[in-house]
Amino acid sequence: MKRNDKQHLDSWWPVAGKPEQAETGREAALRELQEETGLVPLEVYEFGMEIPHVNPDCRLETFVAVVDPASEIQLNYEHSDYQWVDGEGAVAIVPEHSRTYLRHLKECFMDSGNLV
Repeated sequence: MKRNDKQHLDSWWPVAGKPEQAETGREAALRELQEETGLVPLEVYEFGMEIPHVNPDCRLETFVAVVDPASEIQLNYEHSDYQWVDGEGAVAIVPEHSRTYLRHLKECFMDSGNLV
């Protein structure tokens, strides 16, 4: 999705957010996915790779969501556009510092057949 707010303006970026009070990382990920896209996942997996946060006191919990590609996307104010891309397409459009994580997604989930 293309960001429409100050952080990462006009950059292609995945769903992101932080837990609200008493919310687990997984619960936050599901809420953020629904808030930012209107999607409800068919399956959710642990991403399996630590992603550093700009604030060293924060720990990012990351997940991979499998959604029905026929689902209607309903972007919220944080995004101006979206597109479905394959693994190489995703790696190519994200900012350079995020490519390691998209390569991990491609190799460990998309190419490996570990997704439903």
